[in-house]
Amino acid sequence: MRAKLLLAGVIAVVATAPAARAQFTQYAAPGSLAQGEESTKERLQKAMEQARWRLGSLRLEPWVGLGNLTYYDDVEPWREGKQSGVTASAGAGVTAFLPLGHRVLLAGYALPEYSWWRENTRRNRLNGRYGVGAFADLGRLSLDLKGFRASQPWYIGFENEVPIDVRREGASLGAELRLLRRLFVYGSAEDTRWRYRDEDLEGAPLPRLRTLDRDERTTTGGLRYRFQDRLTVSLGYRRSQTDFLLPDFDRSNSGSAPTVGLSFTGRRLTLHLEASEYDLKPRAGSAFLPFEGRTGSARVQWQLGARSAVSLYAQESLAFTFGGLDYYTVETRGAALQLPVGWRGNASVFGESGTHTFASSGRATDVKSYGATANLSLWRRSSVSLRWERQDYDPVQGEKVRSYNRFTAGLNFGFGSAVTW
Repeated sequence: MRAKLLLAGVIAVVATAPAARAQFTQYAAPGSLAQGEESTKERLQKAMEQARWRLGSLRLEPWVGLGNLTYYDDVEPWREGKQSGVTASAGAGVTAFLPLGHRVLLAGYALPEYSWWRENTRRNRLNGRYGVGAFADLGRLSLDLKGFRASQPWYIGFENEVPIDVRREGASLGAELRLLRRLFVYGSAEDTRWRYRDEDLEGAPLPRLRTLDRDERTTTGGLRYRFQDRLTVSLGYRRSQTDFLLPDFDRSNSGSAPTVGLSFTGRRLTLHLEASEYDLKPRAGSAFLPFEGRTGSARVQWQLGARSAVSLYAQESLAFTFGGLDYYTVETRGAALQLPVGWRGNASVFGESGTHTFASSGRATDVKSYGATANLSLWRRSSVSLRWERQDYDPVQGEKVRSYNRFTAGLNFGFGSAVTW
């Protein structure tokens, strides 16, 4: 009973405290916007309820998986002709939960993972995700404090679909105070450091990856009003600061933005909207070009059946160029369809188009992406996942057409999904 009461309080914390998101999104996987942001509330709830091991008050959920078994049709696009490649990762770890009375929960995870490349063996290395957190429900006041460090495979950016490893580490603090029955004041702060490895592009006639090394700080505050349990409206204010480490590629900037958010969950209709009107200026000595404009995202989903749905989504964000002093706006529009496959599986297909517009030149690149995913439950909690995606970049000013294909498979060996942040 005590654990269930504490869980309810923790869910209230993580479900309502907003993330202090930066306006720059260096990369997002094609089709990922259709899924929305995975709820920490749901992941915490499921992990605590299904934790396999208990040592007194301590609950432990092990994780074992083989993932990111990926085929790339062109892993080194700077070479003459396409250079295909195959990579995979395998890992094992544990997530721990420790309730302290009725109102405080401590949680942490250690998930080491080894990345293997068949051809590019110099890139074989031990990656991993690690984090600690404290979640408190103090009646009117809710708090969460989280620290994290993750080193894992990713991509340079929207304009460069080249696989690399990225290290992200930092800490965040979130708080929410109930003023009236349905009125809340919230605040959050996050400090994140992004680090890249030059070795991932060894032999390439390209600038150093470390040109993207940067520190980001974001703070957010505002008011939120809940109309019953289905509709929530928020108004807030956000400040951000980005500091680049290499002076020759300095695009450090800072600024602020009023923000608005809306979330609605009905029996069939789900709607999420978030928008910010940014005013970003260069910091001293920076080559960053001032930006005044809107960033944000929107997603609407209509539930067709118990396991089928159709989604429409859109996003506007900013991303830094690789190896230069520029940045570009990213506009994405897409649609997705989710369908059941028998009683054990589900599948989805997506298609999206977008435009990348560079700040200094105004040059625009049109991009089209499409793909499909499938997930199948095997036995107990074991499952297998498959994913295929393709991106086509329209040629600009005599450039060749660029296309990227990826096929990815993953396997979970009957243990729960790891909770990370």
